[in-house]
Amino acid sequence: EGSPYDRRCARGIDRARSKGGSTADAGQKWHGYVKNLCKDGSHYWVYATVVQNVRRGETVGYTSVRRKPSRSKIEAAIAQYAEMKQNEEG
Repeated sequence: EGSPYDRRCARGIDRARSKGGSTADAGQKWHGYVKNLCKDGSHYWVYATVVQNVRRGETVGYTSVRRKPSRSKIEAAIAQYAEMKQNEEG
């Protein structure tokens, strides 16, 4: 059985991979909070960990493990995003 997130919107692994792909490409584990957008316009948050899958020295894909974050961690991520957006806008 998949997670409840998979039933709501299956695009989460792609979003986590796009955020963590460059770190995972460097052979490092990436983890962070990801806001996923569903097709119906709603969203949900996950705590994602992305690792590189290597076979015979070549990257063959990525594995993403997602967990439900605490409300306090979601609120901290929202505040951090708002600060980053404000800094980009000047």
